Amino acid sequence: MSRFALKFCLALTLALSAVACGPEQAPPVKVVQRLASESPGSQDPADLLRKAEIFEAQVVASWALQTEDDLGTWTLHEVAGEPTPNGIYLTSSGDEPHLVRDVELEADAIHAIEVVMPGPRQGDAELYWAAAGDDFSDERKIILPRDAMPRNGGGYLIDVGSHPEWKGAIGHLRLDPTQAANKSVMLASVNAIRWVPLAEGLAGALARPWKIDLGSDLRNALLAPPGLAITRPLSVDDQQQLSFAFGLEEGVRDDVTFVVEANSVNATEKSELFRRTMKPKDAGRWLTATLDLQNFAGQEIELHLETRSVEGFDLGRGFPVWGNPEILGPSTTDPLPNVLVISLDTLRADHLSAYGYARETSPNIDAWARESGVLFQNTVVQASWTLPSHVSIFTGLETMRHGVNHFGSTPASFETMAELLNGAGYTTGAVTGGGYLRPQFGFAQGFDSFRYWPQILAKQELEEGMDHALDWLTENHNRRFFFFFHTYEIHFPHRRREPYFTQLASAGEIAMALTRVKMRPREADPSNITRPADELVVKRPGSGEWENDLTEAEKALVVSMYDSAIAYTDQYMARLFEHLEALGVLENTIIILTSDHGEALGEEDIAGHNYLEEHNVLVPLIISFPDGTGAGEVIEKQVRSVDILPTLADYLGVKPSKAMDGVSLLPLVRDGEGGPPPEAWTYAPSANYGLALRYQNRWKYHFNNTAWSSILGEEKLYNLTRDPEERKNLATAMDAGKDLAAMHQRTRDFVDEVHEGLRLEIVNNRRQNFAGMLTGAWADHSRVKATDASCGCVHWEPGRLAEFSLARGQRITLYFENLAGAELGIFGGLGSVTFEEVFNVPEEERLFLFANGQWNWQEVAEEGSAVITDRQTGFRLWKTGQRDAEAALPEQDPETIQQLRALGYVQ
Repeated sequence: MSRFALKFCLALTLALSAVACGPEQAPPVKVVQRLASESPGSQDPADLLRKAEIFEAQVVASWALQTEDDLGTWTLHEVAGEPTPNGIYLTSSGDEPHLVRDVELEADAIHAIEVVMPGPRQGDAELYWAAAGDDFSDERKIILPRDAMPRNGGGYLIDVGSHPEWKGAIGHLRLDPTQAANKSVMLASVNAIRWVPLAEGLAGALARPWKIDLGSDLRNALLAPPGLAITRPLSVDDQQQLSFAFGLEEGVRDDVTFVVEANSVNATEKSELFRRTMKPKDAGRWLTATLDLQNFAGQEIELHLETRSVEGFDLGRGFPVWGNPEILGPSTTDPLPNVLVISLDTLRADHLSAYGYARETSPNIDAWARESGVLFQNTVVQASWTLPSHVSIFTGLETMRHGVNHFGSTPASFETMAELLNGAGYTTGAVTGGGYLRPQFGFAQGFDSFRYWPQILAKQELEEGMDHALDWLTENHNRRFFFFFHTYEIHFPHRRREPYFTQLASAGEIAMALTRVKMRPREADPSNITRPADELVVKRPGSGEWENDLTEAEKALVVSMYDSAIAYTDQYMARLFEHLEALGVLENTIIILTSDHGEALGEEDIAGHNYLEEHNVLVPLIISFPDGTGAGEVIEKQVRSVDILPTLADYLGVKPSKAMDGVSLLPLVRDGEGGPPPEAWTYAPSANYGLALRYQNRWKYHFNNTAWSSILGEEKLYNLTRDPEERKNLATAMDAGKDLAAMHQRTRDFVDEVHEGLRLEIVNNRRQNFAGMLTGAWADHSRVKATDASCGCVHWEPGRLAEFSLARGQRITLYFENLAGAELGIFGGLGSVTFEEVFNVPEEERLFLFANGQWNWQEVAEEGSAVITDRQTGFRLWKTGQRDAEAALPEQDPETIQQLRALGYVQ
């Protein structure tokens, strides 16, 4: 028994009575048939999608806001209203603007309140309710985020029916349309909605799987309306079992009995195999069960999954659900190992002692790497922040090809790591720290169970996440599994984790920590064309102000807090390895430990990530193979995050259905040959820092591809051999011209090769100046890119439209990323005109592509198709690649936004 198992076995035995701490294990099983196989239509967990398919929205009560008389039925506080043809135009005058109305509603009859706001919104909105004679309170409040997606006509649905305090007689409604002074919003009506089931909608819902979230655990599931049985034919072989989860969605207010029955196809009498009643207090969590089908061995049977409840059960409040029903059978000889992928968010490689760091931050990871792992000394991420980097890890695609480089969701058309392995027969599970690793960002694709941390404060995220991970591994260790574990423990906000902080920090840092110095990132200036560096600002004892310029001692304190989080995480990695050992599966599991990006800790007075410097782009990558391949080896050659999935697929012999940009690292491990090409790309478009090309561990080239003339084409060049901290920019050296030109050309070729989405070429071959502007999503300061800086003809300034001005013979190609809506516009005119006068150009000299219109993406669906307005001068629009031009926008609930804010992503 290994050192991991020796010290952990006794404790594990007490916790897991069914698991022995020795080599004897229960016979392995495999998944024979999934009764709720995931389909593309089941990917989106958004509740409104399901509501739209299954229910009709019946308006129970409606209060229009169109006229002065309508407005007079509400009591206004710190807000004034002006009637318009589209509704009441409200302007706030104080910090707590709101409207109040007396109503007569029975909560049981209402499932949602729809607020119709047809225009742009400023800030979050809030809905309060109270019984007649009661005051409003935060216990009876729901936040409508400013980024929530409306229905047709600008209607925003607020799900009151599932709220535990939505009950009894409702006597007052309060609407806070915005949450600050001097803000405006259009309000057209407020409607009370009841969801009425549609017969066709219910039939369709029963016929397909869904992603259902109970207790922040998303699973493939079948909806189970009481009285409507789900029937599946089944051929039962020897020793088969039925495994499933079951539960109630939050909002269900009646007892529900779950029943499993079976009968031979030639028999009418059913045998009851399972019966369990759940009460409303148990809603919002999954329970599991496994049933023996031995009595039906060798027979063709019908399996019936049914729920029973009171007459008139209200489906508008929630469904009973069956999660991941599967038929299990004895495993045949199967050489494929289990797979465990660990992502320690924000862990830079040079702060692991396994990578030569002076402080012993990771003794357990170090020991595992020495004994079992292949350590890749130079691993480059493809993006330096969480969302796009994990998409690259999961898909093996360069960030510019997958396109999820801004606030968006992984397209369902991509094949992810979980989908690949799920299709190969693996049971798939995940536990994540939430944030950008929540289901709405597309990471739940292919997972049978996807559990995420739901809360705003994350002090216990790693501890509770590991508990859930160990539970899942215990439950599924006798299957062939793929498990993904992710934590934000090392991420900002930095904490002092004891006893590690005291062990690692100096006496002075400990004394300073005790004075309760507070630090946070400086708030970003939204008018800045590039996201400013996340300088840390400090509030010292006796001062009420956040101040700049941390002292050297305060910077050292930040480093020690960061290191203490690594050491704290390292202990949980030991716990995870020990658990695998105790379960008897450690030696048959591929373990991959990595990170999505690093972290600046005061270098050059910056902090955080989304930069292109080495401390942001170099992460650990350690892989242990069950057959001992490369154990204890250290590989110096530069590799990439996109190489992880191809390596895994190669080792398992599983063929991906789609091409990947990464390559397998196995030949490099086994023979010291092959591996990835000498160049590795990192992209930071959302911060407008551009691309970095890291070449053979020797050279680092930065190129800013942001389209605006003030920064387009900015270059940096570093010799990493002589200058690993990137302090001397060789781009300014007189003899760097040839090298810069070659790297710039390689960058242009790379962008042209991998960018997928819309491109727009603007050309002027006339004698007159050609000027105009971009509007809508095309004017977003971080989503418009280019690679040719010679034109210098596209400009952006805060508060103005994006503008272009081309002299004769000039042209520029713009690359658009993650368009966040179809509201796009472009306008151009000939002649020497100022931008303010461009709309006064005579009609015969105007060149329109469209102006603030809804563009039909299908008209540019084929690569190379174009819209040409003029043979000599004008615009050409086309799309490259197979990905949709428009970004998939994730559902934005208050929980998600607040968690991203706590992590420093949202201000």
